[in-house]
Amino acid sequence: MMDILRLFLLIFIFFTHYLVFSNVKNNIKADCPSSKMCPPGWSVQRDKLSKDKAAVTCEIGVKKCEKPYSCVSSYCGIKFCCANDSKLSIFFCL
Repeated sequence: MMDILRLFLLIFIFFTHYLVFSNVKNNIKADCPSSKMCPPGWSVQRDKLSKDKAAVTCEIGVKKCEKPYSCVSSYCGIKFCCANDSKLSIFFCL
């Protein structure tokens, strides 16, 4: 009985590890124009440390966005960190 529980625990740990590290990728390449990454009136968060200022991706429950950005699913199936333009202006003017 203990061997079965250990096996299930090992499978669970492996599966969780696989999900976390397969979904959290910063260098996702896709044909998703910047105008379609976020809803109209919203802006995508850009990675300040990357040379090409790549859009920041997220995964709900796994990789969170910095405040005031929220994880938003785009039409191309990738989730991006987006924020409403009016919320951004208030957040950065304080």
